[in-house]
Amino acid sequence: MYDKVSSVISELVANSYDADATEVTISAPMGKYLAHKDDGEIIDDGLTIQVKDDGTGMTPDEVQDFYLEVGGDRRHDEKRETKEKSAIFGRDIMGRKGIGKLAPFGICKHIELISAGGELITNSQGEQLGYLTTHILLDKDKIEERGHHRERDCPIPIGKYNGAHSPKKGTIVILSQFDKRKVPDIDSFERQLSHKFGIESPNWKIFLKNSLDDSIKTIGKFSIPYDKVKYDFVKQEDGFHALYNDSETDEIKAGFDYEGRFYGITGSAGKALKSYRDDLMAGFRIYCRGKLATQTNSFDIKSGFTGEHTAREYLIGALNCDWLDDGEDLIQTDRKDLLWSHELVQEFQQWGQELVKLIAKKANDPQKENTWETVKRQSNIVERAKRRYQKTEQRRIVDSALALAKSLTENLNHDAIANGEYEHLVDLSLDFAPHLTLSEELVKASSECDTPLSAIVKMLEVARVAELATYGLVADERIKIIHRLEKSKDNPNAKESELQKMIQDAQWLINAEWSPITENESFNTVKKELMKFIETELGKTINITDFGDAGNKRVDFVLLNHNGVIELVEIKAPKHKFSDEDFARLYNYIKCMRRFINDPKNVEMIKLFPSFHITLICDSTDDVKVDTNIDLLKRMFDDGTITNINWSSFYFKTTQAHCDFLKLARPEDAR
Repeated sequence: MYDKVSSVISELVANSYDADATEVTISAPMGKYLAHKDDGEIIDDGLTIQVKDDGTGMTPDEVQDFYLEVGGDRRHDEKRETKEKSAIFGRDIMGRKGIGKLAPFGICKHIELISAGGELITNSQGEQLGYLTTHILLDKDKIEERGHHRERDCPIPIGKYNGAHSPKKGTIVILSQFDKRKVPDIDSFERQLSHKFGIESPNWKIFLKNSLDDSIKTIGKFSIPYDKVKYDFVKQEDGFHALYNDSETDEIKAGFDYEGRFYGITGSAGKALKSYRDDLMAGFRIYCRGKLATQTNSFDIKSGFTGEHTAREYLIGALNCDWLDDGEDLIQTDRKDLLWSHELVQEFQQWGQELVKLIAKKANDPQKENTWETVKRQSNIVERAKRRYQKTEQRRIVDSALALAKSLTENLNHDAIANGEYEHLVDLSLDFAPHLTLSEELVKASSECDTPLSAIVKMLEVARVAELATYGLVADERIKIIHRLEKSKDNPNAKESELQKMIQDAQWLINAEWSPITENESFNTVKKELMKFIETELGKTINITDFGDAGNKRVDFVLLNHNGVIELVEIKAPKHKFSDEDFARLYNYIKCMRRFINDPKNVEMIKLFPSFHITLICDSTDDVKVDTNIDLLKRMFDDGTITNINWSSFYFKTTQAHCDFLKLARPEDAR
C-alpha cells in the first residue's frame, strides 16, 4: 500500500504527532534515487532516511506491546492510558489501524528504531541517568521468512543503544536498504507533507533536511488563496456554525444529521483565486484528526448544475471530519479514500454536493462577467459588429450579436479562452444576430402596434433589415469562393477537374439562381435513366454529377434541374480552345439528349423535364475547323441550345452579381 517515499514518511510523521512531539526532523537525500538497477538487479546505494522526533518515546514494554503488535487499534486498546487524545497536548490521535509502522517496508528492507521514553530513571544515589532506550532492528526478509514457517515467536535483533539511557525522550526511525525509489526534491516534499497534514498548532513543527548538503526547510501551512466566494465552518461553544464571507449563513449547515446525531464539519471551502492544475491543490481535501483521508474534486456530483464549468476548475477546500474513524472506521485501509458506499459517508457526500452547488452558483456570476470582458477584449467583437452592421437601422442587430456572444462564451473556462475557442462562437453570433433580431422584433412589433396593418408594416421593416444582413453573409462567403476562382482562371496549369469540382460545389458561379437538387428524387431518376441511355447509345460508361459528391471518378459533365429545364454544363480549362474533337463529343451528347426526350418510353419522365440547355464554359471555339461543325455550333448558339461563356466573362459576371449585392448589404466589406 505504501510505495512512495512521501506516503511512508507521512505515516512516521503521524506517529510522531500522536506521541506529542513538538518537532520532527526528516533527513533524506532530496531529489535522489535511493537505489539503482544493474542488469535488472536492484543495487542499494547505501543511503538512509531518518525521522527524528522529541515526542514521549516508548519504553521496552511499549515497544513490545504496541509497536511490534500489528493491526492493533491504539485508540481502543485497554492497555492504553490514552485513547482518543494524546497525553500531553490532548491531540486527536491519528493512528488507529496499527499498520503505519510497517509502511517503510513498502520502500526498504531495513528499519532501525531507537526510542527513549517512560519515567526518568535515577541511580541509588538519586542521580538522574535519563530515559531507558530501546534499540531494535527489523529486517523485512527475515520477518517474512520466519512468518512463512509459521513460528510463533519472532526474535527481534537489538542494537547497540538498547538498554542505554538518553537525556531526552524521543524516537528515531532510520530506513535503509531501499528499492529503486526516488525522494522528491525538497520543495515538492514540503508541499506533499503540508498537503497530507491539515494541522495548525503552535507546538508542532516539521523540518526537512537535505542530507546531501544539510539545507533545511520548514513545512508550512498548506494554504490556497480564495477569491470572493468562501464558506467557513467553525466549532464554537454553542455548536457548529457556517459562515459565508465571514458572515453567518443558514444556506448550509456546518455538518449534517444522520440517525439522530449531528456530524459536525470544520474547515473552509470556496472558489480559488486562480485555476489550479496541481493535483495537490484542486478540489476538496478531507482530513480526519489532522491527517488527510482523501481528496475529491466535487463529491462526484453529476453534471448539469449552474456554474458547473467554473466550479470544476476553481473549487478548493479543506474540511475536517474527525468522526470518519469514530466508532466504525470509514477510511479505507490504505488511507487514500473513504468508504463511499457506507450510508453515513453517502450523507456526507450529499452535503458536499450541496456545498459544491452553492459555491458554483455564487462564483458563476462574477466569473461569467470576467470571462465575457476577456472575450470582448480579445475578439474585438464590439468593433466587428459595428463595422458589419453599421447602418442606423442595423443597431438592433449589433445589440443582438453582443448579447448572443455573451451567452455563448461566458461559461468558457480558462483553457478554452487561452486556446481561442471563443472565436467560432463570436463568428456564429455575428452571423446569427439578424435572425435573432428578426424573431425578437417581430414579437415586439405585433404586441406594440395598434392595428393589424401597422403591425404588418413594422414587421416588414424589421424583416427587410434582417434579411439584408443575412444575405450579406451569404454573399460574403460567395465572394471568397470567387477570389479562389480568379486565381484558378489565371493559372495556366489549372486542371479541368479542379475547376469542375469548384463549380460542382458552388453552382451559383454559373447562375446565381441555381441551387443543388440532390433531394429531388424525380430528377435523380431522370439522371440515372439518361446515363443508362447515353451509355447504350454511345457504348461507353459516363459519369454525370449533379453538384453532389462525384467521388474520385472523372466527371463527363454536370447535370442539374432548373425550373423544369435539364441543365448540362460542360467545363473546359482556362485557355483551352474548343476543337472538332470536343464538338463531336458534345454533339453526341446533344443527339442522345434529344432522342431521350423524344423516346415514347420516357414520356412520363419528360412531362416534368421537357427541354434541355447546355452551358459551355470555354475561352475559345476557334479550333472548330470543319465547316459542318462550325455551322451546327453557330445554329445551336443562335437557337439557345448552347450558351458559351469564356472564363473572363464568367468571372466578371459572377463577381458583379455578388459584389453589387454585398456593397448594398455590407459596404465596409465589399471589395
